[in-house]
Amino acid sequence: MAGSLAALVLLAGCGALPLGSDSGPSLPPGLSDDDVRNASALASAHREILRDRSHTVEVTETVRYENGSLRGSKRATYRVDPASGIATAVVEPTVSGGLFAPPFLPSADTLEFYRNGTTVLARVTNDTTSKRLPVQEPEGSLRSPKMVPTLLTAMDLQYNGTVERDGETLYRLEATTPEDEALVARTVLSGRRYDELRTVTFRALVTADGLVRRYTVEYAVFKTEGYRFPETGEGQVIRGTRTVTFGSVGTTSVERPAWAGNQSAA
Repeated sequence: MAGSLAALVLLAGCGALPLGSDSGPSLPPGLSDDDVRNASALASAHREILRDRSHTVEVTETVRYENGSLRGSKRATYRVDPASGIATAVVEPTVSGGLFAPPFLPSADTLEFYRNGTTVLARVTNDTTSKRLPVQEPEGSLRSPKMVPTLLTAMDLQYNGTVERDGETLYRLEATTPEDEALVARTVLSGRRYDELRTVTFRALVTADGLVRRYTVEYAVFKTEGYRFPETGEGQVIRGTRTVTFGSVGTTSVERPAWAGNQSAA
């Protein structure tokens, strides 16, 4: 199952501690006192923390045209229990021309997914209808949440001190330079076509044990297909911001939704 390059305020807040201050007895895997020495170790730690523990993932994403008008946006909540193989997702897209609507589903106000092992069910709801559909590849493949390890290893990460949030010390990671531009572009855009990746900014807050508690990725891509100005025929820059938060690790309850009934997918 399962984003504008304007100034990012999400991670800038007050309470930042400069590098060199006392950050506690240990640093997240892969970090030294002033640098990210091994991004792969950090990515592995994040993956391992979530591998067998239930968790909740909150995703927001907004995409805008060059003139600032909205191309599309979505909010999504994923609840995952890897140990039991059960997962649910509720996606609320503001769809323009099919953006954020999976190709196998029509435009809808809400997309819901339920996965139990290999069984996947989906329901689409709008003002007038509610329809359950069997699907082969759910939003619940968790493309957005699974992007974390890829982004950690594909960006040139810098460690920029700590912040205190809700009594927890979090370690700030920032990057504006891709180590692998093609991989970053494919990951950020989830397979959407583009001509050129112009800029990308990645910022994350990481726990001492290596969980990426929250990250934001901002990007600008140049596109021609479907984005040409009628007056000039030239393409335009599309800007997006995506924020992903991981929480309730080990305490998330995932249950079969009532709409799924007792039938399996076709």
